[in-house]
Formats: sequence, C-alpha cells, structure tokens
Amino acid sequence: IQFRGIDAELESSVSNLPGFVSAGGLLALGEQKFGVLLGAELAVALDVVTGDKITLVLPSVTYTPAGPSMTTRRLKVVGIFEVGADLDKNLMLLRLHDAMKLKRQTHVDSLTLKFTDLFRAPEILHDLSLSSSQEVFGVSWMRQNGNLYDAIQTQKATMFLLLMVLVAVAAFNLVSNLVMTVDDNQSEIAILKTMGASNRDVLIVFIAHGLMVSMVGLLLGLLVGIALTSSLGIIYNFLTNALSLDLMSEYFIRYLPTDIRFEDVGMIGLVSFIVCSLATFFPASKAARTNPVEILAHEH
Repeated sequence: IQFRGIDAELESSVSNLPGFVSAGGLLALGEQKFGVLLGAELAVALDVVTGDKITLVLPSVTYTPAGPSMTTRRLKVVGIFEVGADLDKNLMLLRLHDAMKLKRQTHVDSLTLKFTDLFRAPEILHDLSLSSSQEVFGVSWMRQNGNLYDAIQTQKATMFLLLMVLVAVAAFNLVSNLVMTVDDNQSEIAILKTMGASNRDVLIVFIAHGLMVSMVGLLLGLLVGIALTSSLGIIYNFLTNALSLDLMSEYFIRYLPTDIRFEDVGMIGLVSFIVCSLATFFPASKAARTNPVEILAHEH
C-alpha cells in the first residue's frame, strides 16, 4: 500500500483525482488532522467506510532506548475515491503536513507537475534535471504508465493497418466494377477506336471514371464517418438508456469521449485515394488494349 501527501487546496491544479473523490472528501482532508482518503477497492478490502478509523503501520523501524519499534498511526477515513484503475487498490492520500510527520521529514521529497502539452513531459523533465543545481530525478506519465501508453500506440497502429485492409477490399470491389464496365462496353470502346481514339485516350477516360467513383465514395465515407464520430456520445447515451446497459462498466469513465484528429482524417483520405487510384489502372489498361477488329467482327 502506498500513501501520498497532498495539498488539498492545490491538488486540483495538477491532478484530476479530486473529481473522483466522494462529495466533501477533499475538503474534509484539508481540515481533519491525520485524515485519509482511501481508494474504493482498498476501502472494501479493509471493510471501512467514511468516518471509520484505521491503523497505518510503516515498514521503517525506529530504534529507541526500549528497543526497535514500528511507526504506527491511527487515521480517520474522511472520504473515498474511485478512478477505476490500480490506484483504487493500493493508494491512500493524506495531508502533506501529516505525511511529512509520519516520515519524519522537514521538507517534501517529490513534486507533481502539470504541463500544457503532456507529450512534452519527458523533454521538460530532462531539461529540468540538467538545469537544476541539485540532483533531480523525474518520472513522466509515459514512463510511469509505460505499458499502457505502448499498448495504446500499438492499438492505434493496428487499427490503421486494419482500416487499410478494409480500403484494399473496397479497392477490389472497385476493380471488379470497372472490369465489368469495360466488358459491358467493349463495342463502344471499339467504335471509339475506329473513330480515331488512341489507347491513351481510352486509358484516360476509364481512369477518370474510376477516380470519379473513388472520390464520390471517399467523400461520402469521410463525411459519414465524421458525422457518426461527432454523434458517438449521443448514440452511446441512447443505447445505454434504451437497453439499460452500462457499456463502459469495465472502464473508469462513464461516457464515450471523441476527438476528431483531422490530420489522421487527411492521412486516411490520402492513402485511400492512392490505393483506389492504383486500383483503376488495371481495368483502364484492359480497356485501352481492346482490339476493335476482333470486337466488331464478333458483333457481326
């Protein structure tokens, strides 16, 4: 079990944790001497509720004339917090002053920093350690939650690859559609060639046709995707209420946040357009290679 000393008045400026504390818990922590906030699962394991008292035993040994003794302190539970993560199992929060007393310290040994750009945390911590005259060691949220961060990055890359597979499948449908169009219009292609159209002219016509179909499908797909993403929260709330199901019960959030990254939308659109453009080349080249003599002879 870990315990951390916090300033109840300043904690909300560097952490979202106060938003997960039971009503009045953070205020009570600031007023109650040796009060404690417990994680929800830890409180269940200890079978305590707000108002109960627990005994904290520190692993450090103090040597006195009477012999070695363990440091113990009775704490009053002033609130419960639940974030839906491992912190609920192994964290308790005390007033900063009380935590310093328990550890027999006259100064703080760690600080929590909040940055405007959270992805610059490792860089900023590195600069702070170099510029400080004292030995400073910083742990960013990426390092502290490294496995989770790596899993999110891997999931994002995997989802992009899966999306490209879906685009490739759609491109095969485009190829088959254009091939059928070429086969159905063999006579018209032959007539165009007898009237003077070159292989290049026919190639351009069918590439333009394929690109037009691709662009219409691409634009419709992007617009529908953006519209559905923007309305995802409303759809989630409707399904939750209509089916009486808590679809997010396994997570520490009770809503479905969405963030449309237009750079990702642009990348998806660009890659999809390139794949579809390549897909139009085979049926267009097949149309360009049409032999008008054979086609017209077969027609007659």
